[in-house]
Amino acid sequence: MPEIFLEAAAALIQTGRAQDALTVCEELLRRTSSLLPKMPLPWKNASKGTKESPHYPLWVSATYLLQGHAWVQLGVPKQAISEFSRCLELLFRVTPKDKEQGPASNCEQGCTSDETLQQLRAAALISRGLEWVASGQDTKALQDFLLSVQVCLGNGDASFHLLQTLRRLDRRDEATALWRRLEAQTKLLQENATWSLPLYLETCLSWIHPPDRETLLEEYRTFLLEPCDL
Repeated sequence: MPEIFLEAAAALIQTGRAQDALTVCEELLRRTSSLLPKMPLPWKNASKGTKESPHYPLWVSATYLLQGHAWVQLGVPKQAISEFSRCLELLFRVTPKDKEQGPASNCEQGCTSDETLQQLRAAALISRGLEWVASGQDTKALQDFLLSVQVCLGNGDASFHLLQTLRRLDRRDEATALWRRLEAQTKLLQENATWSLPLYLETCLSWIHPPDRETLLEEYRTFLLEPCDL
């Protein structure tokens, strides 16, 4: 099953074996990329009569996401950004299943396709945004973090990365408004962060998780309440 390949690739990256992870990803792409629908289709039309087919776009896009992180580990940011962009291009071609047509198909780990789609989009946007940050391109990072907040409202990591970027860009008013929302929502986000996601995706999300949120909020309290220079 593709999930086994994805979990293996994530585990290899986790243990510092990025080149081996790329080999696993290449093999998975060889087996699955030809099965992708050629046009953006809702889950019900992408299935083609088989139980696993609706997940092909998710599996392939997750492979690109993992390849991006492998290239990050290998110190090749340009290639990493390219893989994250390929992942996003595919993910935004996918149309989530209409809620009125009943619950989305469950994957083996018990997650719904819609939840996985949203979290994959957020993970790819945040991952690419962090690479923009590392290369000193905060304006591009800001765009990715803003979009990640919009596509996955329950992903608190996106909001914290956005806050950090707003601070670096000295967009004080926007940072203050976001900081106040985060202070009010932090407890709720922690209580609601109970998605049942595939293991490979949980691993990816752990790589882009910001440091201690409470500490960050306290740091921003000091920063944002300092008087502005006129």
